[in-house]
Amino acid sequence: MINVFRTFASWRLTWGGLLLLAAGLVVDQHGWVCGIWAITPPLASVAVNLAAALLVDPRFRHKPALFAFHLCLLLLTMLAGYGQLARYDARLPIAEGQAFSGALLKPVRKGPLMAPPLVDGVLRQGAIAVDYTPGLRRGATRSEVWVADRGWLEIGDDVPLLIDGYRLYTTSNKGFAALLTWLPQQGEEQLGAVQFPSYPAKELGQASRWHTPAGQPIEFALALPPSPYNETWTLSTSLAGESTIELKVAGEGRVLRPGDVMTGTGGRLRYEGLRMWMGYELTYDPTLPWLFSIAVLAVCFMAIHFAARILRPVRAGAVNSSGYLA
Repeated sequence: MINVFRTFASWRLTWGGLLLLAAGLVVDQHGWVCGIWAITPPLASVAVNLAAALLVDPRFRHKPALFAFHLCLLLLTMLAGYGQLARYDARLPIAEGQAFSGALLKPVRKGPLMAPPLVDGVLRQGAIAVDYTPGLRRGATRSEVWVADRGWLEIGDDVPLLIDGYRLYTTSNKGFAALLTWLPQQGEEQLGAVQFPSYPAKELGQASRWHTPAGQPIEFALALPPSPYNETWTLSTSLAGESTIELKVAGEGRVLRPGDVMTGTGGRLRYEGLRMWMGYELTYDPTLPWLFSIAVLAVCFMAIHFAARILRPVRAGAVNSSGYLA
């Protein structure tokens, strides 16, 4: 059994696992393979190698600080692997006045051990404002969000919303949305939003397509005043003012102002007005605070180990057969 542990503690396995981990990180960053499959197996290999080294190398037991440092490395490796299995990343575009719904999420990465999804209606988007300086340089982002049992909160690029273990970050992706109410011939009315491309990044392409709940296709076009390129200004709903939207249904065009109603197949469509929408990044990784705490402990134990070596020199050649410090 000891020989088996010594085999797993080999420095060749150490370097092989680290090289596979580096390759997995590159593959994951380029999106070629999901991190669950590109990163987790190399992390497992490194963890097995390190655990075996801690068990079979007696020099670790004579240096408590060094043993504790490598134990922290083992915990970090295991936590990082678990984080890949539990991680969830998604994009969330949501308009002012719109409540959160799981149907709005666009998953990017989903681990098999991810947390339960957020409950519909747990938050609602409030006012959005983004500052710009001359040359369309984006400044501070201020996004008001109503959260159940917590009231109104303001978040931005550096101030995420923490809710049920999830982190919600604002992004540079934002624009305008037409708020619409669908009035079916039978049943309850439905409130929704048709989002136009990101503004001002795609200022000259403010067009979108949408199908009514009855399945009728509609083309939308939005006419906005030009952005004040060479000025300091704030992007918000007020910039659009009373802007109209142009609809094209079955080849026929029509202009709608806020409050106008259009009769279509299976019901009527009422244009409520323009609102801002914000594109968020939603992430879930329960290991982040633990990773930080254990990393701090690892640095402390490593400092203690080197301090002991300076105060009481040891013989040279203190690198064990697994390739780890000794």
